[in-house]
Amino acid sequence: QLLWTVIAEKLNPAEVDEVRRALGSSAIDENDQLMMEADALAEIIGDVRQRTDATAHARRLYDNPRRALIEGELRLLVQSIKRCASGDYAEASGRPGSTGSTSSQEREIRWQDIGSGTANDPMVEAQREERERGLQTADPAAAKRAERLMAGDSRERKMLDYVTGVADAAAIRAGTPRTPPSRPASSSVSRPGTGASAGSGGSSGSALGNPVAAVEHFGGKINAFDVDKVAVPLKELLAEERAALLDDVEYLQTCLEDEADRGKRVEAPAPEVEELTAYGDKLREVWEGEKERA
Repeated sequence: QLLWTVIAEKLNPAEVDEVRRALGSSAIDENDQLMMEADALAEIIGDVRQRTDATAHARRLYDNPRRALIEGELRLLVQSIKRCASGDYAEASGRPGSTGSTSSQEREIRWQDIGSGTANDPMVEAQREERERGLQTADPAAAKRAERLMAGDSRERKMLDYVTGVADAAAIRAGTPRTPPSRPASSSVSRPGTGASAGSGGSSGSALGNPVAAVEHFGGKINAFDVDKVAVPLKELLAEERAALLDDVEYLQTCLEDEADRGKRVEAPAPEVEELTAYGDKLREVWEGEKERA
Protein backbone atom coordinates (compact mmCIF):
# COMPACT_ATOMS: atom_id res chain seq x y z
CA GLN A 1 0.00 0.00 0.00
CA LEU A 2 1.07 3.53 -0.70
CA LEU A 3 1.06 6.15 2.03
CA TRP A 4 -1.79 8.10 0.45
CA THR A 5 -3.92 4.98 0.11
CA VAL A 6 -3.72 4.40 3.86
CA ILE A 7 -4.43 8.05 4.62
CA ALA A 8 -7.45 8.19 2.31
CA GLU A 9 -8.96 5.06 3.86
CA LYS A 10 -9.01 6.75 7.28
CA LEU A 11 -10.56 10.04 6.11
CA ASN A 12 -14.20 11.00 5.89
CA PRO A 13 -15.11 11.26 2.20
CA ALA A 14 -15.75 14.98 2.58
CA GLU A 15 -12.17 15.54 3.81
CA VAL A 16 -10.29 13.67 1.08
CA ASP A 17 -9.96 16.54 -1.41
CA GLU A 18 -8.79 19.05 1.22
CA VAL A 19 -6.15 16.72 2.69
CA ARG A 20 -4.99 15.72 -0.77
CA ARG A 21 -4.55 19.38 -1.71
CA ALA A 22 -2.55 20.06 1.47
CA LEU A 23 -0.15 17.17 0.81
CA GLY A 24 0.21 17.85 -2.90
CA SER A 25 -1.89 16.15 -5.52
CA SER A 26 0.97 15.97 -8.02
CA ALA A 27 3.24 14.11 -5.56
CA ILE A 28 0.46 11.64 -4.73
CA ASP A 29 -0.30 11.05 -8.43
CA GLU A 30 3.37 10.55 -9.27
CA ASN A 31 3.81 7.90 -6.58
CA ASP A 32 0.70 6.14 -7.81
CA GLN A 33 2.04 6.11 -11.37
CA LEU A 34 5.43 4.80 -10.21
CA MET A 35 3.75 2.02 -8.25
CA MET A 36 1.76 0.99 -11.33
CA GLU A 37 4.93 1.05 -13.44
CA ALA A 38 6.75 -1.16 -10.91
CA ASP A 39 3.84 -3.60 -10.77
CA ALA A 40 3.70 -3.75 -14.57
CA LEU A 41 7.43 -4.47 -14.79
CA ALA A 42 7.11 -7.23 -12.19
CA GLU A 43 4.30 -8.81 -14.22
CA ILE A 44 6.34 -8.65 -17.44
CA ILE A 45 9.32 -10.24 -15.69
CA GLY A 46 7.05 -13.07 -14.58
CA ASP A 47 5.81 -13.61 -18.13
CA VAL A 48 9.34 -13.63 -19.58
CA ARG A 49 10.48 -16.03 -16.87
CA GLN A 50 7.62 -18.42 -17.57
CA ARG A 51 8.47 -18.43 -21.26
CA THR A 52 12.16 -19.06 -20.54
CA ASP A 53 11.33 -21.89 -18.13
CA ALA A 54 9.01 -23.51 -20.66
CA THR A 55 11.73 -23.36 -23.31
CA ALA A 56 14.31 -24.82 -20.94
CA HIS A 57 12.06 -27.77 -20.11
CA ALA A 58 11.02 -28.34 -23.71
CA ARG A 59 14.43 -28.24 -25.34
CA ARG A 60 16.37 -31.39 -26.01
CA LEU A 61 19.86 -30.01 -25.56
CA TYR A 62 21.70 -33.31 -25.53
CA ASP A 63 20.88 -35.43 -28.54
CA ASN A 64 23.94 -37.63 -28.15
CA PRO A 65 26.59 -38.45 -25.54
CA ARG A 66 29.34 -36.74 -27.52
CA ARG A 67 27.59 -33.36 -27.41
CA ALA A 68 26.84 -33.84 -23.72
CA LEU A 69 30.50 -34.45 -22.94
CA ILE A 70 31.72 -31.46 -24.94
CA GLU A 71 29.14 -29.05 -23.55
CA GLY A 72 29.81 -30.25 -20.00
CA GLU A 73 33.55 -29.73 -20.41
CA LEU A 74 33.01 -26.27 -21.87
CA ARG A 75 30.81 -25.25 -18.95
CA LEU A 76 33.38 -26.42 -16.42
CA LEU A 77 36.17 -24.62 -18.31
CA VAL A 78 34.16 -21.40 -18.31
CA GLN A 79 33.57 -21.75 -14.58
CA SER A 80 37.27 -22.38 -13.91
CA ILE A 81 38.39 -19.40 -16.00
CA LYS A 82 35.94 -17.11 -14.18
CA ARG A 83 37.20 -18.29 -10.81
CA CYS A 84 40.83 -17.94 -11.76
CA ALA A 85 40.24 -14.45 -13.18
CA SER A 86 38.55 -13.46 -9.91
CA GLY A 87 41.68 -14.48 -7.99
CA ASP A 88 40.30 -17.74 -6.58
CA TYR A 89 42.93 -19.99 -8.11
CA ALA A 90 42.71 -22.54 -5.27
CA GLU A 91 39.08 -23.31 -6.09
CA ALA A 92 39.60 -23.19 -9.85
CA SER A 93 42.56 -25.56 -9.76
CA GLY A 94 40.98 -28.10 -7.44
CA ARG A 95 43.27 -27.23 -4.53
CA PRO A 96 41.73 -26.92 -1.06
CA GLY A 97 40.21 -23.47 -0.76
CA SER A 98 39.89 -21.23 2.25
CA THR A 99 36.72 -23.00 3.34
CA GLY A 100 38.39 -26.39 3.31
CA SER A 101 35.60 -27.80 1.15
CA THR A 102 36.08 -30.05 -1.83
CA SER A 103 35.71 -28.17 -5.10
CA SER A 104 33.57 -29.34 -7.98
CA GLN A 105 36.75 -29.89 -10.02
CA GLU A 106 37.99 -32.33 -7.37
CA ARG A 107 34.85 -34.44 -7.31
CA GLU A 108 34.41 -37.42 -9.56
CA ILE A 109 32.36 -36.26 -12.53
CA ARG A 110 29.72 -38.67 -13.78
CA TRP A 111 29.58 -37.64 -17.39
CA GLN A 112 26.32 -39.47 -17.93
CA ASP A 113 24.70 -36.95 -15.58
CA ILE A 114 25.75 -33.89 -17.57
CA GLY A 115 22.66 -32.16 -18.90
CA SER A 116 20.34 -34.31 -16.86
CA GLY A 117 19.31 -31.34 -14.73
CA THR A 118 19.66 -33.45 -11.60
CA ALA A 119 21.67 -32.74 -8.47
CA ASN A 120 24.49 -34.81 -9.97
CA ASP A 121 24.76 -32.61 -13.06
CA PRO A 122 28.12 -30.82 -12.68
CA MET A 123 26.85 -27.83 -14.65
CA VAL A 124 23.96 -27.37 -12.24
CA GLU A 125 26.31 -27.79 -9.30
CA ALA A 126 28.71 -25.24 -10.79
CA GLN A 127 25.98 -22.66 -11.18
CA ARG A 128 24.71 -23.35 -7.66
CA GLU A 129 28.20 -22.75 -6.28
CA GLU A 130 28.50 -19.51 -8.24
CA ARG A 131 25.21 -18.35 -6.79
CA GLU A 132 26.15 -19.23 -3.22
CA ARG A 133 29.59 -17.64 -3.46
CA GLY A 134 28.39 -14.54 -5.30
CA LEU A 135 31.07 -14.92 -7.98
CA GLN A 136 28.84 -13.46 -10.67
CA THR A 137 28.87 -10.02 -9.07
CA ALA A 138 31.81 -10.14 -6.64
CA ASP A 139 34.30 -8.43 -8.97
CA PRO A 140 32.79 -6.85 -12.10
CA ALA A 141 36.23 -5.91 -13.48
CA ALA A 142 37.48 -9.49 -13.19
CA ALA A 143 34.29 -10.82 -14.76
CA LYS A 144 34.65 -8.48 -17.74
CA ARG A 145 38.28 -9.47 -18.16
CA ALA A 146 37.34 -13.16 -18.15
CA GLU A 147 34.65 -12.53 -20.78
CA ARG A 148 37.12 -10.69 -23.01
CA LEU A 149 39.49 -13.66 -22.79
CA MET A 150 36.74 -16.16 -23.62
CA ALA A 151 34.97 -14.10 -26.30
CA GLY A 152 37.39 -12.15 -28.44
CA ASP A 153 35.02 -11.81 -31.40
CA SER A 154 31.35 -12.16 -32.31
CA ARG A 155 31.67 -15.88 -33.09
CA GLU A 156 33.24 -16.64 -29.72
CA ARG A 157 30.64 -14.45 -27.99
CA LYS A 158 27.94 -16.55 -29.62
CA MET A 159 29.62 -19.72 -28.37
CA LEU A 160 30.05 -18.37 -24.83
CA ASP A 161 26.40 -17.28 -24.70
CA TYR A 162 25.33 -20.72 -25.87
CA VAL A 163 27.44 -22.50 -23.22
CA THR A 164 26.03 -20.20 -20.55
CA GLY A 165 22.52 -20.85 -21.88
CA VAL A 166 23.08 -24.61 -21.60
CA ALA A 167 23.88 -24.16 -17.92
CA ASP A 168 20.92 -21.79 -17.46
CA ALA A 169 18.55 -24.37 -18.94
CA ALA A 170 19.97 -27.19 -16.84
CA ALA A 171 19.68 -25.10 -13.67
CA ILE A 172 16.07 -24.18 -14.51
CA ARG A 173 15.16 -27.83 -15.00
CA ALA A 174 16.81 -28.65 -11.67
CA GLY A 175 14.84 -25.92 -9.90
CA THR A 176 17.95 -23.93 -8.92
CA PRO A 177 16.91 -20.40 -7.84
CA ARG A 178 18.06 -17.59 -10.09
CA THR A 179 20.71 -15.14 -8.92
CA PRO A 180 19.07 -11.70 -9.05
CA PRO A 181 21.06 -8.65 -10.14
CA SER A 182 22.63 -6.63 -7.34
CA ARG A 183 20.86 -3.49 -6.24
CA PRO A 184 22.87 -0.25 -6.59
CA ALA A 185 24.88 0.57 -3.46
CA SER A 186 23.04 3.90 -3.22
CA SER A 187 19.68 2.16 -2.95
CA SER A 188 18.82 2.23 0.75
CA VAL A 189 15.04 2.21 0.64
CA SER A 190 12.36 0.01 -0.81
CA ARG A 191 8.78 0.63 -1.77
CA PRO A 192 6.06 -0.55 0.62
CA GLY A 193 5.59 -4.28 0.55
CA THR A 194 9.04 -5.12 -0.85
CA GLY A 195 10.83 -5.96 2.35
CA ALA A 196 11.56 -2.69 4.16
CA SER A 197 10.98 -3.07 7.86
CA ALA A 198 9.06 -0.72 10.07
CA GLY A 199 11.07 1.73 12.13
CA SER A 200 11.42 1.25 15.83
CA GLY A 201 9.09 2.97 18.20
CA GLY A 202 6.41 3.54 15.56
CA SER A 203 8.22 6.60 14.17
CA SER A 204 6.95 8.36 11.06
CA GLY A 205 10.07 7.07 9.24
CA SER A 206 8.45 3.64 9.12
CA ALA A 207 6.20 4.73 6.25
CA LEU A 208 8.23 2.97 3.58
CA GLY A 209 7.94 -0.41 5.26
CA ASN A 210 4.70 0.06 7.15
CA PRO A 211 2.57 3.02 6.01
CA VAL A 212 -0.22 2.01 8.40
CA ALA A 213 2.10 2.49 11.39
CA ALA A 214 3.28 5.81 9.97
CA VAL A 215 -0.27 7.14 9.66
CA GLU A 216 -1.15 5.93 13.16
CA HIS A 217 1.89 7.84 14.46
CA PHE A 218 0.15 11.09 13.61
CA GLY A 219 -2.93 10.09 15.57
CA GLY A 220 -6.05 12.04 14.66
CA LYS A 221 -4.18 15.02 13.20
CA ILE A 222 -4.66 13.89 9.61
CA ASN A 223 -7.96 15.56 8.88
CA ALA A 224 -9.21 18.59 6.99
CA PHE A 225 -8.87 20.87 10.02
CA ASP A 226 -5.42 19.85 11.35
CA VAL A 227 -3.61 18.59 8.24
CA ASP A 228 -1.55 21.78 7.86
CA LYS A 229 0.09 20.99 11.21
CA VAL A 230 1.46 17.67 9.91
CA ALA A 231 1.75 18.47 6.21
CA VAL A 232 5.53 18.99 6.25
CA PRO A 233 6.52 15.57 7.69
CA LEU A 234 3.89 13.84 5.53
CA LYS A 235 5.28 15.54 2.41
CA GLU A 236 8.75 14.35 3.40
CA LEU A 237 7.43 10.81 3.66
CA LEU A 238 5.85 11.10 0.22
CA ALA A 239 9.22 12.27 -1.15
CA GLU A 240 10.97 9.30 0.46
CA GLU A 241 8.33 7.00 -0.98
CA ARG A 242 8.93 8.49 -4.43
CA ALA A 243 12.69 7.88 -4.13
CA ALA A 244 12.05 4.28 -3.10
CA LEU A 245 9.70 3.72 -6.03
CA LEU A 246 12.20 5.19 -8.50
CA ASP A 247 14.86 2.82 -7.15
CA ASP A 248 12.49 -0.12 -7.53
CA VAL A 249 11.55 0.80 -11.10
CA GLU A 250 15.23 1.06 -12.05
CA TYR A 251 16.02 -2.24 -10.35
CA LEU A 252 13.08 -4.04 -11.97
CA GLN A 253 14.19 -2.76 -15.37
CA THR A 254 17.61 -4.31 -14.69
CA CYS A 255 15.91 -7.56 -13.65
CA LEU A 256 13.86 -7.55 -16.85
CA GLU A 257 16.99 -7.07 -18.99
CA ASP A 258 18.71 -9.88 -17.08
CA GLU A 259 15.77 -12.24 -17.58
CA ALA A 260 15.48 -11.32 -21.27
CA ASP A 261 19.20 -12.04 -21.76
CA ARG A 262 18.77 -15.41 -20.06
CA GLY A 263 15.86 -16.18 -22.35
CA LYS A 264 17.92 -15.38 -25.45
CA ARG A 265 20.70 -17.68 -24.26
CA VAL A 266 18.32 -20.55 -23.52
CA GLU A 267 16.57 -20.14 -26.88
CA ALA A 268 19.81 -19.85 -28.89
CA PRO A 269 20.21 -22.50 -31.62
CA ALA A 270 22.80 -25.18 -30.90
CA PRO A 271 26.11 -24.83 -32.77
CA GLU A 272 27.63 -27.77 -34.59
CA VAL A 273 29.66 -30.18 -32.48
CA GLU A 274 32.76 -29.26 -34.49
CA GLU A 275 32.30 -25.58 -33.55
CA LEU A 276 31.99 -26.51 -29.87
CA THR A 277 35.14 -28.63 -30.10
CA ALA A 278 37.11 -25.77 -31.63
CA TYR A 279 35.86 -23.40 -28.95
CA GLY A 280 36.92 -25.91 -26.31
CA ASP A 281 40.47 -25.76 -27.68
CA LYS A 282 40.37 -21.97 -27.29
CA LEU A 283 39.10 -22.19 -23.70
CA ARG A 284 41.79 -24.68 -22.74
CA GLU A 285 44.43 -22.23 -24.00
CA VAL A 286 42.85 -19.43 -21.96
CA TRP A 287 42.68 -21.68 -18.92
CA GLU A 288 46.36 -22.61 -19.17
CA GLY A 289 47.27 -18.95 -19.58
CA GLU A 290 45.25 -17.96 -16.53
CA LYS A 291 46.91 -20.66 -14.44
CA GLU A 292 50.32 -19.30 -15.49
CA ARG A 293 49.26 -15.77 -14.61
CA ALA A 294 47.91 -16.84 -11.22
